[in-house]
Amino acid sequence: MAVLAKKLVMVSLVAIISGALVVAMSYFLIGDVSKQLQALRSGDAVIAVRTAHGYLPGAIVAGGGVFLFSLSMFAFLYRKHLYRKLLPYCNWTSIAGVVLIFLGGMGFSYYWHQSALDAGYVKCGMRDSLYTPKIHTSYWVSDKAYCNNDGLARMLRYPTDDNINKVNRYLRGMQD
Repeated sequence: MAVLAKKLVMVSLVAIISGALVVAMSYFLIGDVSKQLQALRSGDAVIAVRTAHGYLPGAIVAGGGVFLFSLSMFAFLYRKHLYRKLLPYCNWTSIAGVVLIFLGGMGFSYYWHQSALDAGYVKCGMRDSLYTPKIHTSYWVSDKAYCNNDGLARMLRYPTDDNINKVNRYLRGMQD
């Protein structure tokens, strides 16, 4: 009986942790997507396109697979024939999640870059002064001349929201 209780506690913890991680990743995905949409619609002279959240849909699906696996472990403790039926679904869900991690990263990156182009922005490249070494972040500007502005590059050494807002206030002040 004590062994069964320990197994139930372990399986319950796996289910609770994987479920909590799925909920947390969903929250961050929704927040990041809405923040990115807001930046594209803002019409600011300089925006940062961040694409790291592209991995989250796959991680959510993989986390769902782990959650299903923990539920199948409950079934294993009581009905072994049901466990054998559930296990392939858990495996395929987890495999699909891992595949979606890669596809989501590429798909989100393409989508956000294309959206920025459609909104009239130009990407600052590696040879420009305004460049960030972060792999999932790139600066996009409304005027290509901003990419080689050393003053803006000093202000935007780190692509934080505060620095980007400061640069956009500075540029609005120059236009007035």
